[in-house]
Amino acid sequence: LNPNYQGEPSEPEVFSEDNLPEGIELIPMPGHAWQMVGVKTEDNVIFLADSIMSEETWAEHKLPFFNDVNGSIETLEMVKELEADMFIASHAQPMENITALADLNITRLKERKQLLYELCNENSADELFLLFMKELDIDVQSNRYQTYYVMMRHYLQALIDDKLIEGEFNGL
Repeated sequence: LNPNYQGEPSEPEVFSEDNLPEGIELIPMPGHAWQMVGVKTEDNVIFLADSIMSEETWAEHKLPFFNDVNGSIETLEMVKELEADMFIASHAQPMENITALADLNITRLKERKQLLYELCNENSADELFLLFMKELDIDVQSNRYQTYYVMMRHYLQALIDDKLIEGEFNGL
């Protein structure tokens, strides 16, 4: 794993609807990670986990990690409809209204999908990756190379799911 993404080891607790404290509600938020959830508390605060990124995060990373790009867009559309007194995300400041930031994230995800779509042609995956990184002004020598490569593949999967391109697996 990339050392930038390794945390201290910890013992996880398994939560389900059956063992949640009273007043706590789990909200499915697929996209950034499989089976990711947000949490709504009894005092009307929603913790959005990694489902949404600040403008500063987008500026710094240019291609934040989203495991399922289309799932993230669907989650962000759902987040815009949530009602709470406060929204707290892992990668943004707490805020009372999340709509504008959700719209920004949707826009950034769709922009990157469109860019990759426009770059798709007869290039190999490696050539496409270099073009995509160049257009996003991302240093491919960075220690995030593998993460960026995986992210490009997730955007390609979104384009395949949208039936905008056809995917073919040619081995490892």
